[in-house]
Amino acid sequence: MTRTRSTALTGADREELRRVEPGHPLWDEAGVTGGGTTTPGAKDKDAHTPAAGPATVAWTEFDALLVCGMILVVLVAFLPTLDNGWVAWDDDMNFLHNPEFRSSGWPGVKWAWTTYLLGVYQPLAWMLFKWQYVVGGLDPIVYHGTSLALHLVNTVALYLLSRALIANGTRGNLAGWTASAKVATTAAVTLFAVHPLRVEVVAWVSCQPYLLCVFFSISAVLAYLQACEVRGLHRRLWLAGSYLAFAAALMSKAPAIILPVILVILDIYPLRRLNARPDGWLSSGARRVWQEKLPMFLLAFLVGAIALRARLEETELSPWIVLSLGERLPFALHAVSFYLVKTFVPYGLSAIYVPRTHASAESLTIIVGVTCASLGLRRRWPALAAGWAIYLAALVPSLVLILLGLPILADRCTYLPSIAGIPLLACGLSRFSERGRMWRSAAVGAAALGCLAVLIPITWRQCRAWRSSETLWTQVVAQGGALSVQAHRNLGDALLQSGHVARSLPSYKQAESLAREYLGRHPHEPWAESILGCTLKQLADAQAALGQGPEALHTYRDAIEHQSAALRALPKQRQYRLFLANHYRALGRLQGSLTENKAAHHSFERCAELIGGLIRDYPAEQTFRDLLRQATEELQKNKPGPGDRREERTSKDGLTR
Repeated sequence: MTRTRSTALTGADREELRRVEPGHPLWDEAGVTGGGTTTPGAKDKDAHTPAAGPATVAWTEFDALLVCGMILVVLVAFLPTLDNGWVAWDDDMNFLHNPEFRSSGWPGVKWAWTTYLLGVYQPLAWMLFKWQYVVGGLDPIVYHGTSLALHLVNTVALYLLSRALIANGTRGNLAGWTASAKVATTAAVTLFAVHPLRVEVVAWVSCQPYLLCVFFSISAVLAYLQACEVRGLHRRLWLAGSYLAFAAALMSKAPAIILPVILVILDIYPLRRLNARPDGWLSSGARRVWQEKLPMFLLAFLVGAIALRARLEETELSPWIVLSLGERLPFALHAVSFYLVKTFVPYGLSAIYVPRTHASAESLTIIVGVTCASLGLRRRWPALAAGWAIYLAALVPSLVLILLGLPILADRCTYLPSIAGIPLLACGLSRFSERGRMWRSAAVGAAALGCLAVLIPITWRQCRAWRSSETLWTQVVAQGGALSVQAHRNLGDALLQSGHVARSLPSYKQAESLAREYLGRHPHEPWAESILGCTLKQLADAQAALGQGPEALHTYRDAIEHQSAALRALPKQRQYRLFLANHYRALGRLQGSLTENKAAHHSFERCAELIGGLIRDYPAEQTFRDLLRQATEELQKNKPGPGDRREERTSKDGLTR
C-alpha cells in the first residue's frame, strides 16, 4: 500500500518536517493528523487495512528487568495499605453491615448481578468481593492486598499499552524504541503508579472496582490495537476479545462507558484509520471503522442507562435539585482544571473537597490554554491533541455525575484519565534524552528520581490517613473539609464508635450548624432536609450515650421532623424511608430506657410500618426483613401497660399508618 504526499506544502512546512525525526512516535506523515491527501481509493482502503510493517515490540530481558524494578518501587510506595482497616465511608454499608455480600450460592450470585447498592451497578466487582470473603472473611488485609495486586497488574498493563501506542506511532519503524525510550516509558509509568492521587483507589476497599475496571479497559484497548495489525480470522478474534474485555470493564464500574470514544480518538491518531477532518468519516472505509464500534456503543448505552437508573433509585440524592444548572456547569469546568492541577501539585489531598459553584479565571485559563496549545501544535505533535482529547473524554463520566447530582470531586476520578498523559510523558522524556548528549540522559534520570523522592513520602502519608475512620476524617477536616457536613459527621461517628463520646459531640454540633446553614440557603429541598435529619439523629445518639436524656429526646424529634419533610417531598425514596425508620427506632430505644413504654411502643410501631413498606416494594432485600424482625421484637418488649389507653394520633411524617 502506498500513500502519496500532498504537493501543496509550503517552505515552512518542509522545514518543520525536517526538524521532526521520522522515526519518532510523535511524528506524523505530512506534518498533519490525517491532513495529507491520498491516492484515489486509498483513503477508504487505509481506514480498515492494517498498516504496513509490524507495530509490535519484542519483549526482552531488559524489559523484564525494568518491569520488575517498577513493581518493586510501586509495592514499596503502597506497602502501608496492608496495615489499614475498614473505614466508615461506604465500607460499613458495602461489607460490614451487608449480609447479602456474605451470602453464598445462587442467591448471592443473583444479588451481585441485580443490586443497585449505594447507587452503583458493579456485578463483576461484587463477584470478586465475594471471592475475597470466601478466602479471608472480613479480614481487611485480604481486600487491601487484592487492591494492591490489581494496582500492580494495572501498572504492568499500562507499560504494555504505552509500548503498543509508541509502536503504532512510529508506523512500524521501531528504530526509535531504544534503551533510553524503554527507560523513559518505565519512568513515566512509575510516576503514574506511585502518584498520591492513586492512594484513594488503592487504600479504600470500596474503590476496588475502579482498579478492576481500568484493568479490563486497558485490556480492551490492547486487544483492539492488536486487531488493527492482523487480518482475517485473527482480526475477528482480537476484536471479540476487545468486546469481551470492554463488557467486563462495564460490569466492574460504569466509567468504562467512554471507552468507545477513546478508541475513535486512537483511530484518528496514532492508528490513522480515520481522518482528523469529519468530512471523511462517512466514506466506505470509515464506515467499516464505525461498524466495529457499533457493538461497543450499544453496550455502553445499555449499561449507562442501568447505571443512571441505579444512581437515581438507590442513592439519597434527588436528581436536578442540589445545584442549579447555572451552578453545575461552572463546577464541571472547575473539576477539569482541579484534577489537572492536583496531578502536578499533589498538595492538600482529601477524601472530600468543598464544592465550588463557579469557575475561576485560573480554571478557564488552564483549560483554554491547554486546548489552544494542543490544537496549535497538532501538525507537529498530533499526539498532544490526541492525549488531551482522551483526557477530557475519560473525565466525562465523572462530569456527568456532577451535572446529574451532588457535585463531588474525588481523587479516584483521576485514575483512568491520567493514563492519557503517560505515553506523552514517555515520548517527551525519550526525545529529550536522545539528543546525543550524555547530560540529557543524566538530567532525565535525576528528574525522575527527584520526583519519586517527593511523591513516595506523600503517598505513604496518604496511605496512613486511610488506616481507620478516625485518621481519615481527622485528616479531611484538617485539609480543608471543615466546611463539609459529611466530614464532621463521619469524624463524630468515628470518635463515638471508638469510645470517645465526649470528643464526638463538638463534631456533631459543627455538622448540625453547617447542615442548618445549607438548608437556609436551599429551603424545602428534600436532600437538605434529609442531611439535617441524619445529622441531628447522630447528635442525639451522642447525647443519649452521655446520659443527656431530655436533650436527646428533643433532638431525635427534631431529626424525625426534618426527615419526614424530605420523605413527604419524595415518598418513594428508598433511603429517606430507611433513614426515618432508623430515627424512630433510635427514639423508641431511648424512650424505652426512660420507661416511657407507651411512647416507645408508638415509635417502634412507626419503624415497623416503614420497614414493612420497604419490604413490599423490595421483597428480595434480606436486610429489610432482618430490620423488621428486630423492630418487631422491640415492639413486643415495649407493649403499653394494662392501664395505658392507646391514642389515635397523626404521625409527623403525614404518611398513612
